[in-house]
Amino acid sequence: CYASTTGTKPFLYKKLPAESSTLSVIADLSEFSYNIGNEPSTAQSFAVSGSNLTADITVSVPEDADFELCITEDGTYASSVTIAPSEGTVASTDVFVRMKAGLDAGAYNATVTIASTGATSKTISLTGSVVDPDAVYYTVVTEAPATDWTGEHLITYTNGSVVKALAGSSGTSTNYGTEEDVSEYLIGN
Repeated sequence: CYASTTGTKPFLYKKLPAESSTLSVIADLSEFSYNIGNEPSTAQSFAVSGSNLTADITVSVPEDADFELCITEDGTYASSVTIAPSEGTVASTDVFVRMKAGLDAGAYNATVTIASTGATSKTISLTGSVVDPDAVYYTVVTEAPATDWTGEHLITYTNGSVVKALAGSSGTSTNYGTEEDVSEYLIGN
C-alpha cells in the first residue's frame, strides 16, 4: 500500500500486480508427406496469439530438424520466426510449417516451440514421411481371406495393387484380389 497526501484528504492505494503474459496456439496439423522428387511438402499453418507480452514471440524448431517455418506460405523458410507484439498484444497470426526438401525415404518428427519471456511456452508435435516412388511397399493384413490360411502373410504391393498370400518358406503366391490401401513397410527396389 502507498499513502498519498495530495489535496486535503489523505488516501491509501494498492499497486495491483501486472497481468501475466499469455500465449495461445490453435493447431490442427495432419501428417506431412511427399514423394522423393516432389518436394518440399505442402505447407500447413497454425495460429499464434499473445496478450500482456513484454517480449517478442519466438516460434522455432531445432536447427537440425527436418521441418522449417515461415510467416508467409511462399516466403523464405527457416528454423525460427519472430513475431513482435504491439502494446503487449499479438493478434492471431498464421505461422506456416513444412517438411524440408532433400530428405531420404523414411519417417520424420520434430517439435515446434512457441515462447515469449514471462509466458508459459507451448509446443506442437510434427510428424511426416518421405516415400520413394520407385520402391516397393507392402501392407501385412492380419486376417486371412481364405480358409486354407496356414503360416502365410497377406501382402499388398504398390506395383499393380495385387493382394497375394505368400508362404514364408516356399515363396508360393496366390492372388486374392486387389486392394488400394498400401504403403506400410519398405521391402526394397
